[in-house]
Amino acid sequence: MDGSDNISRFMMPYQLLHHDRKVPLITGIFGDSYGGPTWFAVSSDFVSQVKGTCMAVAGPRMLEIATGEQITPEQLGGWEMHATETGQIDHAAEDEDDCIRAIKEYLSYVPSHAGEQSTVVPSNDDADRLLHEATELVPTRMKRAYDMKKLIALIVDDHHFFELKEGFGKALITGFARMNGRTVGIIANQPMFFAGAAGAQECEKATDFIVQCDSFHIPLIFLHDIPGFRVSSGAERSRIPSKIILWNQALVHSTVPN
Repeated sequence: MDGSDNISRFMMPYQLLHHDRKVPLITGIFGDSYGGPTWFAVSSDFVSQVKGTCMAVAGPRMLEIATGEQITPEQLGGWEMHATETGQIDHAAEDEDDCIRAIKEYLSYVPSHAGEQSTVVPSNDDADRLLHEATELVPTRMKRAYDMKKLIALIVDDHHFFELKEGFGKALITGFARMNGRTVGIIANQPMFFAGAAGAQECEKATDFIVQCDSFHIPLIFLHDIPGFRVSSGAERSRIPSKIILWNQALVHSTVPN
């Protein structure tokens, strides 16, 4: 359906407005991207942006003409802003080769179609192994921080974890790994930042990841170590109540094992 002013029909590609996550949609930002490429990126399941590029609705020149604002491409939509502030990219690539590598790795975890299962990748790890090292990683003192990424690496196959949105909402970790050869999605609190307490960014990050895993039938594993949600006037300005609710609604409506 077109918008009331037909803006949808003229600005947005039809397939994006009807994107129902039947197949993974992936975007690589290899150069400055304005308008159309940006719509594809923000609709994608995985986005890798090469450092030194810009992604925005309109370029600096158009902004200067329309509003008088003078800004550099990096300030407007550089990788660092999207990786740490907007969360609109999943991976920041060092160069084009790194971008392509990340896309290939992402594709190795998800099925080619929502009606399929992810590929099983054999591992030499014993699925029934005991993880004695976990008792050394996780402290008994409640106020002592530890790196949850080390615990994840210990648990998953071949100690390999493909993290998404690493710089966004750092108190929460999301990403793919394998357990006994099968793809799993992992959501874990990160005590190294804010003692693992979730803020607005973490809520958005969790919601997006839960929905993606549910769309492609990927089981979810939760590693909880959280004192609660971050409360402050800043959190309220970030609309954290609605984001907490959306997170929990996504979880309640998910159909995959967790």
